[in-house]
Amino acid sequence: MKVLSILCLLLLISSVFSLSQEETKKIEGEISVGLKDGVFRSFSKLIYPNGFHYNGLSLNGTIFDKESKSDSIGFQFNKNSMNFMFKYSSMVKNDTDIDIEKYRMVYRPSIIIEYKETNDKEGFQYGEDQILGFVKLNKLDYTINEAKIEKTANNNQTFDVIVIDVTSSIFDMRFYLTGSPVSVAGNEISSSQSKIDIMIHNYYDETINVASKDCKFERFNCDSTGPSNVTESRLALASLFMSMEKDVDIDFDIDDNDVSLKEEEEKDVKFGFQWVSTCDVVREDGRLESKVHTSVNSTTDDFQITTIDSGFKASVLIHSFEGERALNVTWDPTLGVNADFEANSSIKLLTPTLLIVALILLSLL
Repeated sequence: MKVLSILCLLLLISSVFSLSQEETKKIEGEISVGLKDGVFRSFSKLIYPNGFHYNGLSLNGTIFDKESKSDSIGFQFNKNSMNFMFKYSSMVKNDTDIDIEKYRMVYRPSIIIEYKETNDKEGFQYGEDQILGFVKLNKLDYTINEAKIEKTANNNQTFDVIVIDVTSSIFDMRFYLTGSPVSVAGNEISSSQSKIDIMIHNYYDETINVASKDCKFERFNCDSTGPSNVTESRLALASLFMSMEKDVDIDFDIDDNDVSLKEEEEKDVKFGFQWVSTCDVVREDGRLESKVHTSVNSTTDDFQITTIDSGFKASVLIHSFEGERALNVTWDPTLGVNADFEANSSIKLLTPTLLIVALILLSLL
């Protein structure tokens, strides 16, 4: 009962800070209503320093059913740690007790690595290719801007698309959250996912990417080495992926561009991180679509990346971008419920007022 009360209180607090009170802003880029039906979510914003925290709540039916069901997702980002956390929880009230399921995972873009291919294998491999330089992403100074746009779903229900820009002088991210399935520049995302646009720029500008004093390449022991002047230089992104549940392992399927949480018992829903195998690269000689090569390094110590807790399963994903001395690299992965497992059930969306009443009544049961 204490767990239920705490959950209800948290959901009630999130409703108070509803995004429906914020002014709609103009967002650049093509965002259209998705062709698929899907879960409807009411997103609300929690007060969170140095980043953002959004909760998306859906209720399947009402609390007056004999078996009340609800699920909630959360997206939380901290610019100091660069942790982007996805949280999922579901609650089913039975005659005698309450069943709760929860999953948490973290994606943390950590280091831009400049390297030269020396081992005749595609992409960067630690200990085999030559490291020419790097930048630690949590040492950059970020600005966060948030906006939303109102859309109308196929069933005439309105919902919000939330866009959060996290920008710096070298590394930018744009996060998309949506209350109903939408298409962003031709890519379908659901209300249980966040599409992330990632951009690397100005790495080779030594007036912007300034080298730290007495920096050594091998051990990633400083903020930045600055760029090299090697013609064959390429860029890679080292990122931490971590399960935040101690009994949940990580399953990698590099061929399918997918990493997900893995349990002994197969679930109907799969949670994970997906990416595309191409990126957009701008060089001095023009723009081109390039390949993205992926590898996994199970040792975080090689990159001096610390995990939140030693009991959690964690690995380092290396995404290498083809194209020598790229001025800009743009790439877009997705975090949340894997696309192949997204449910197509129609979920009733409660208004914020009804949601507060429902949660208060549920807390009294």
